[in-house]
Amino acid sequence: MGTAIKVNNKISHALDIKIEPFDVNKRYTRPHRHNKYLELVYFSKGSGFHHMDQNSYEIKPPIAFIIKKGEVHHWQINTVPEGYVVIIKDGFLDKTLDKQIKVHRQ
Repeated sequence: MGTAIKVNNKISHALDIKIEPFDVNKRYTRPHRHNKYLELVYFSKGSGFHHMDQNSYEIKPPIAFIIKKGEVHHWQINTVPEGYVVIIKDGFLDKTLDKQIKVHRQ
């Protein structure tokens, strides 16, 4: 039997959306998933790789990544990154008036 994939939760249950600078201490992470929210990560500086499910993507700023709920991912960042993380919970998506977001959120 394989190793269980850790589930991370980086947002309070009281919030529907959170925006913060990318945590430079998260340059190397183990594979994990987020089950309760969608995450958008934007890099203006940094280099390395973002591994999502079975694919690897080079970090070449400016670049943004969308991490859907349940996707297994981890970071392998070689330099000090600069950027932002936007965490969006279903509660926010349920309230949005943007029909395209509602169509593409799954």
